[in-house]
Amino acid sequence: MSSSKEHQVPKRKRVYQACDPCRKRKYKCDGVRPSCGTCERSSLSCSWSARSSGHQQTATDNVAETKEKGPRARYVDLLQTRLRDLETLAREHGLDPGALLLAHQQETARRALAQSATENTAVTPELMDLSSGSSSVSLDSSAMSNLAEGNGQLSDQALSDLLAEEEDYSNEPNIAQTALDELVELFIACHYHVQPHNFLHHCTFMRELRSHSPLLMNAVYTLGAKYSNLFPGRPQYRAGDLFYERAEQLLHQSQAAADIEVIHALLLLSAHALSSGRTLTGVQHLDSAISIALSLDLHLEPEIDPSQTWVVTETRRRTFWACFHGDRQMANLGFRPRRISLEIVRVQLPSAELLWQTVLKSGESPQPDAIRDIMTDPYIAFLKLHDIFDRILPDPIPSGHQDNIRLPTWLYLPNPNSMEVGSYADRQSQLQGLDQELRAWFAGLPSWATHLGKYFIPDLTADKPLQSWFWVSVHLLYHTSRLLLRWPAMIDTVHSSTSLEYAKASAAVVGCREEAREIVRILAEVILPTNPTIKNLEPWTFGICIWQAATGYINLHRLGLLTEADDVLGSLGTCMEGFVGLGTHFEEGAKWTRDLLEATR
Repeated sequence: MSSSKEHQVPKRKRVYQACDPCRKRKYKCDGVRPSCGTCERSSLSCSWSARSSGHQQTATDNVAETKEKGPRARYVDLLQTRLRDLETLAREHGLDPGALLLAHQQETARRALAQSATENTAVTPELMDLSSGSSSVSLDSSAMSNLAEGNGQLSDQALSDLLAEEEDYSNEPNIAQTALDELVELFIACHYHVQPHNFLHHCTFMRELRSHSPLLMNAVYTLGAKYSNLFPGRPQYRAGDLFYERAEQLLHQSQAAADIEVIHALLLLSAHALSSGRTLTGVQHLDSAISIALSLDLHLEPEIDPSQTWVVTETRRRTFWACFHGDRQMANLGFRPRRISLEIVRVQLPSAELLWQTVLKSGESPQPDAIRDIMTDPYIAFLKLHDIFDRILPDPIPSGHQDNIRLPTWLYLPNPNSMEVGSYADRQSQLQGLDQELRAWFAGLPSWATHLGKYFIPDLTADKPLQSWFWVSVHLLYHTSRLLLRWPAMIDTVHSSTSLEYAKASAAVVGCREEAREIVRILAEVILPTNPTIKNLEPWTFGICIWQAATGYINLHRLGLLTEADDVLGSLGTCMEGFVGLGTHFEEGAKWTRDLLEATR
């Protein structure tokens, strides 16, 4: 046994670090110091890095010096083969691999942005410095403490502290330009396509970024900040209050020189105020924008002027329709009467979104015979649908809540004693005409737009297979319109039916159940799985549609008209989940959640 051990070949001593010449020439090194055998044989000067001088070699040192191994042989070829197979499979199912890749990249960016918001980290180093109080982008600590006073609103003292350093409102206090540019990018990526805010022509706006008025830029920064972490610890819907208060001061200086840029700023500031619980201020900004738009005759088609570019004319149209849509929303919510009568409108609908986004990239206007297919463009289709929706609604009922816009309920129950339908019977002929008009509208949509897929992107110009989130709003409003059209007939059926089972099986009651069920299905299966915080959807439209579905379920349940297949508690829970998600960036969403909880008791 001992003799066998004596004849064993001694193991080679493991070398944890090679000398500098051997590492550089990739020679084997025996690790002998101060001069290794390889350097002595080659008559080289043997040297060792300062890190290892006087330091005992360890396995940790060797791991640090070891070069990271690359992929195993043929691994890249295997990946390329799998990629080709996936592309072939996608094409067999009618999908564009390039479009899928774009959607994946945008979804990855969206998730990274949401993750950064969750971790309270800013998107750029400048914003990170701002949020951490670094000296490179400084905000006075006393101003930051005052910033949290007054239920999250910027106090007068904080505002005066922030504005004390500069008399010129053209620059922001100690915020790097790269951080401001990042806010512009966040505005374009996250808010620009949420209707009706695409009245800014993207190419022109970015090309002339440094020449826009400070008022408009502060309004853009205000909404961009909502998707960053400019002020950690504050609700996302109040993240842009610094720029909002600055824009408010600039607004008072700009009233004498009202122009389209002022209208744009007012519309953006109105969106921020409404989303942050300042309802009165938001409506005031909207009404100011409407007044300026009417004073500039934006409701009239401009006369042909050879010196006026196409983008200027189209901007006028889009600005008016943004004001018109905001006016209808506030009226439908019962906050105030409509301020724009459709009888005075003489301006054309906007051009198709694809033209608006791409035509001026080459500096040219569209051809006179450019296709204006209003049914394949989501924004124009939405405007047409909203016109039908407005005529379906009964007269707006004032909510009486100045600080909390309660979502109106248009799905009334008949009187439990007399079961009188009242004015519903008088509207049957009108509603039948609107139903035919709604059917014609839906039949005019392209086939790919009549159903919703599973993946969506913000870009309004997207179509099959990657639809825009805007089409989700269109479908929600379409099914809400059908629900409102069928509700009076449902009440008439309940009034005239001799038995509850007969009423349950009637076409009117079945239609109401199906439309309410479809709205909840879109929320549960299409929106919440990929968009739990209801981003890229217009919040007022979303709130109105989900509220009608919820109240429809409640009223059908009270009348005993639901079947075993209708999960009323699960459906109401889904609606409440949608309002909770909306409340993360839209303050009214939390109030609507409480209203729905109260309605279910």
